[in-house]
Amino acid sequence: MPNTKVYFFPFFIFTLMLSLTYFAPNSYANSNIPSISRIDGANLYETSALISSTGWNRSETVIIARGDRFSDALAGVPLSSKYDAPLLLSRSNRLDPFTRQEIQRLRAKNVIILGGHLAIEDRVEKEIKQLGVNVERIAGANMFETAQLISERIAPNGSEKAIIVTSDRFEDALSIASYAGSEGIPILLTRRDSLPAQTVNALSDLQVDKTYVIGGELVISEKVYKKIPTKTERIHGATLFHTNIEIINRFNLRTDKTFVTTSNRFPDGLSGGALAVKQGATVVFVGNNIRSVTSNHLKNANYKDVFILGGELAINANVFRSLHSVLGVPQGPLAGRTIMLDPGHGGSDPGAIANGMVEKDLVLDISKRAQKLLEDAGAKVIMTRETDVFVSLPNRAQMANNSDAEIFISVHANSFNGTARGTETFWHGRHERTRSIRLANALQTSVVKNIGTNYRRVVEGNYHVIRETKIPSALLEVGFMDHAGDAAKLRQSKYRQLAAVGILEGVIQYFK
Repeated sequence: MPNTKVYFFPFFIFTLMLSLTYFAPNSYANSNIPSISRIDGANLYETSALISSTGWNRSETVIIARGDRFSDALAGVPLSSKYDAPLLLSRSNRLDPFTRQEIQRLRAKNVIILGGHLAIEDRVEKEIKQLGVNVERIAGANMFETAQLISERIAPNGSEKAIIVTSDRFEDALSIASYAGSEGIPILLTRRDSLPAQTVNALSDLQVDKTYVIGGELVISEKVYKKIPTKTERIHGATLFHTNIEIINRFNLRTDKTFVTTSNRFPDGLSGGALAVKQGATVVFVGNNIRSVTSNHLKNANYKDVFILGGELAINANVFRSLHSVLGVPQGPLAGRTIMLDPGHGGSDPGAIANGMVEKDLVLDISKRAQKLLEDAGAKVIMTRETDVFVSLPNRAQMANNSDAEIFISVHANSFNGTARGTETFWHGRHERTRSIRLANALQTSVVKNIGTNYRRVVEGNYHVIRETKIPSALLEVGFMDHAGDAAKLRQSKYRQLAAVGILEGVIQYFK
């Protein structure tokens, strides 16, 4: 290849500098190191929908609670377990688009709203019914009666056990939710200094023999504890974080999966609690830092999969980095991200052929370079092909839809009439329109910047792999193989590497 020696030394220095900037050993090669993934949306309603989509492909029933008030939903996680239903969040006065789309994606037939008309207004109920979905409410005169009514639904034939948590904070209910859901045990509510009549009635109606009281005397007073008309056991620690770990230890909740959520805000944890029950996982709390009791638990629990619920407003970058350190997971700007790369064509399908280059070989080379850079940046990368094999377009989309990938990037090179030139990136609006556009723009800008091609366009394109892929996706045409200027670059290893760097930087920018 001409000019190879001219570019070898500068390119070696360039790749060395890049590896120092982005390098993190690939954690996925070591089965003893857990994977860390973040589930986060543009707002709490999208995060709730994403949590739902992580656990459910379809669900006949959906539980809905108000997104800015946790009281009615505290008892709802065991109910979601009974119906194998996700718990979605709603605005009080209108159905959020993310919630609506998730109800439709799940093809739900029934929605159960937790709370009365002051919590979630009639307009929301009407909008759900317009989707062709049956709606019912579980609502009492107050949160204590709502919890009582939920308990009757969870255990219509009574329950030997019950759980009582304070109505003033959500962490205790979420800490015990996985156990309660898996065992079908109702969660009831109390005030700190007085035991509501509705809770006493529920204990009687359910014929409860033993009640677990969650939290110390600062949370539920000894006076209330002594008034509970059943056998009792208090489970608590010095802080809510200690109580969280005490619950895991008391009920021997040993699992290879956990959901990490913040103690500073409740919405992500509510939806995550329902998913934790479904997947037999624990819920672990962190604050603005990781307490020693939590750190020790994470180090010794042997988790294989750690899911962080919410974006940086929920769990900030410092806590995110600390989690990696505690768990021994290598860090990088894409740590915890999963990306699917799709080198176009392959095998019997060569793609374009021009200027001594074959598209299937060119894009596989660029994609494998990008794969290494992305993995060095901490990402898990899934390839639709790693050798010269044919993979059908439906199979490529199916691979993406059946994977845990967060984004899909199909890499191609163009050929037209010899005069067209530059880089262009396509998106499709059928699924994840907004995010696909953002991904396409991030890739286009970064690749053009790195390889110096003409910025041709970012536009919607009706290509099968991005039309049928349900996660954010983009199809990148790196350059025109039949254009002399583009071809001169694409033939060189240096520019193929720069194209891969462009993909890396575009992905990093997208996730920012």
